[in-house]
Amino acid sequence: MDLPLMFRYAGRWARGAVVGWLVSSLAGGAWADTNLPEPAENRAVTYVTAQEKQLGAAWLRQLRGQVSTLDDPWLTEYLLDLVYRLYPASGMQDGHISLVVVDSAELNAFAVPGGVIGVNGGLLLYTQKEDELASVLAHELAHLAQRHFARRQEEAGKSAALNLAGMLASVVIAAAAGSDAGLAAMAATQGYSAQSQLAYSRDNESEADRLGMRILASSGFSPQAMPDMFRRMAEANRYSTRPPEYLLTHPLSETRLADAQSRARQYPETPRSSGLEYAFVQARMQVHYAERPSVALDTWRSRLEKQGAAAVDARVDVWRYAAALAALRAGELSQAGAWLKSLMASRSDSAMVQELYARWLVATGKPEAALSTLRRALELRPGRYALMRAYADAAAAAGEWATAINVLRELARDHEEEPAIWLQLADLYGKSGALAQVHMARAEADQLRGNLDGAIRELMEARKKAAGDYIAATRIAERLKLFQEWKRNPPF
Repeated sequence: MDLPLMFRYAGRWARGAVVGWLVSSLAGGAWADTNLPEPAENRAVTYVTAQEKQLGAAWLRQLRGQVSTLDDPWLTEYLLDLVYRLYPASGMQDGHISLVVVDSAELNAFAVPGGVIGVNGGLLLYTQKEDELASVLAHELAHLAQRHFARRQEEAGKSAALNLAGMLASVVIAAAAGSDAGLAAMAATQGYSAQSQLAYSRDNESEADRLGMRILASSGFSPQAMPDMFRRMAEANRYSTRPPEYLLTHPLSETRLADAQSRARQYPETPRSSGLEYAFVQARMQVHYAERPSVALDTWRSRLEKQGAAAVDARVDVWRYAAALAALRAGELSQAGAWLKSLMASRSDSAMVQELYARWLVATGKPEAALSTLRRALELRPGRYALMRAYADAAAAAGEWATAINVLRELARDHEEEPAIWLQLADLYGKSGALAQVHMARAEADQLRGNLDGAIRELMEARKKAAGDYIAATRIAERLKLFQEWKRNPPF
């Protein structure tokens, strides 16, 4: 079945190689610094090497298998949009960034060779403006553009694979148990201290600060956001019993903060303003990291009651959005509906409001109305990732398996690295009776989470179910060969 144009995923982000053969098979059923010395980043190698790509992809598979990652379509879409607004000014030319969001309320972000950028969902709990969030992402892009990790290994004559294994161990333990445990893991796995090779050197940080600020300014963000974010991190460190994870690998000294402030003053002043989308995404993280949805609901309901039911402004609409999301997750559908209807009156042009309203319609047993709402939203914003995910969910709730499958297949062409898409496809293929495709989709979800044994087993089952289908069998054999090769020759 051909999809209408509004469902054609527009490829809003350059994402590297696409496993088009697999999706087809599943269908079978510069801004310059002012007056600064010549920066070291001009030496950066702008193309990611093939070996780094392989190491980065393998590292990401292992990470997903060992920590909880956050599947929030709006957060994913928003962060990728932000990264690719910054990317052209980085000097990188590969065009491939893999984003992973660790489900942790801690402040952290990291970059891994091969174009991997990771953030904790909790990062948005610490920023106050979009520019501050952009400053962290710009800094990580600068590390990638500089190839800091790879250069340190080359200079020291060390194995990048070995050190990536150490980095993985520290990120995993830090995500599970907090910063002190993560620091202990660094020391235990490779004898690292604050000056370890997992922590960037002062020179590395200076280069990344300089290039990161240039990226910010060239992309239309305020350079002042970088020293402002540094101060916020320093405050989080000063009043905490343990430092934020980010400061374990990105040492922040008073000198570094002063240098960043001095450098920011050399740029023309750029007004800072955060749009409603940033505020809504931040609200989603505040609800997510509340002790329980009911606790978040009480918090936002209390704010709204103090403000007055008739109040209308952007801040109050953000509170209504957060309250409606918390109410929906707490099962208080009547209260969620009241806030959402108010939002649909004041923010009917917001895709995020329309999507949440549609999810409320599904929760109240009206999937057809939800599909109608999302169809109108997609007509205005063709190919939006979060809207397409919501449409697939609504179609599945309405029993329209073929429609849901086709929408997810379209997304998978550009988001082959998202395990959640493959898991949902597997479920839908099962409901539609396409058994070979069930196992093929499960295999993709397994390999993306580092479970190669499980992926190989699923492909063997798929091969049995696809008996007599030469094309599917050939493609299954290709994927099976690749996974077996990865298993025989792990990169670390």
